[in-house]
Amino acid sequence: MMSSQIFASYLEQYFPRTFTPSALDLDSSYSIISGIYMLPQKTLMLEKALSALACSFLGKLHRDNTLLRYGLRIYNQAIQDLSKSLGRKAYSDDIVYTCALFGQIEVRRIPLSTEEVGSPIMDAIYNQQKLQLLLSRYQHLSEPIVTWLREPGQGLLYDLIQIITDTSCLAAMADSADIPDPQASQSLLDDCLALEKRHLDFYTKIQVASGYFPYDDPPQFGRGEIKSGIPPECTLFGAAYKFSSPGQANFYILLWCSFSCLYPLFHRFQFLANADTPACLQDPIEGRSSLEMALHLGAFYIGKAMRCLPYCTQEGMNSSGMFYAIYAANQASRAFSHTRDWERFLWAQRATHYCVLSGFDLAARLREVWWNYWFEPSKHNLYRVVYHRGILEPRPLSHDPLYREEVESKMEAKGFDTAST
Repeated sequence: MMSSQIFASYLEQYFPRTFTPSALDLDSSYSIISGIYMLPQKTLMLEKALSALACSFLGKLHRDNTLLRYGLRIYNQAIQDLSKSLGRKAYSDDIVYTCALFGQIEVRRIPLSTEEVGSPIMDAIYNQQKLQLLLSRYQHLSEPIVTWLREPGQGLLYDLIQIITDTSCLAAMADSADIPDPQASQSLLDDCLALEKRHLDFYTKIQVASGYFPYDDPPQFGRGEIKSGIPPECTLFGAAYKFSSPGQANFYILLWCSFSCLYPLFHRFQFLANADTPACLQDPIEGRSSLEMALHLGAFYIGKAMRCLPYCTQEGMNSSGMFYAIYAANQASRAFSHTRDWERFLWAQRATHYCVLSGFDLAARLREVWWNYWFEPSKHNLYRVVYHRGILEPRPLSHDPLYREEVESKMEAKGFDTAST
């Protein structure tokens, strides 16, 4: 079905060239995919899924439409084989393995239960799918999905999933509170305070697991020490952070993204409860309002996440290092739209474009969403992330000349230089 050279090219060009497992490996994709490929016996359906994954990625990365179309054709065949197996109720581990590979190709699909997980690779697949689903539907989770995400577990990845899930649920509650209920809102404000403490405690955990002092920042690259696809912007965010592995970097990225989403919720529930300003939003020195402080803290923490991206795009990291960067750039574009910080917004858009060039179609859709968001942020609230699938209407894509002309005319009308975009 597929030569070993093609799959080896996929592994070499998607994953970091030097892979060293560690206690802070957030993404198990390398272990899962390489483990599936090394299985001594594979069904034809699974062979097709492996071929589809390698060919579709390499086709997108190298702009090889012939290889991309071939990968998608094999993908469709594998879907048909999977459908037949499910129709016959011929359940097997290969069905789960095939779905795990499908999850690397497009929108993440999830199993309905984690019962009867019988091997480490199966356990890794379920945990990985939980995180990927949570991020793909962040702050827009259905009740069955929340129940699934909250199934008992342990470890750093489990703790991170619970923190992000609870932040997501609070954001949904804030969005549904059309009629203020001071008592209920005060209770939710208290939940925010407890959730902030959990964020801080988890930060201490990953600091200790990394061998750092609990309240320090990660180490930083010196000037000129790192060469990366996304150059460090010391004047915008500070020096780029240095990590021991992509998994370690991704823990920090996702936690700081969650911090960035949390503080606008403080302001929302404070407003609904008509309560005193919580300590985290008080600014006794400069006298900024709680809203200004919420925006400031959201931008501060997402700025820390941006300082992780140069590490993820340095030579040898390849495309896999940018998967979680999509969500960081997504939140950064949103945060800097509300603070009206054009330079940092543009940097986040360029980071998103780098994700597009790395082969992630989701980044292309999000980049279009946030171009529109910049010009009309008042149409969206600052405490809940927009759901990209729900707001994208059929229209020319951002690379289409007609769409680009529309965007650039809006920018020029506001006095922006469009030559560098």
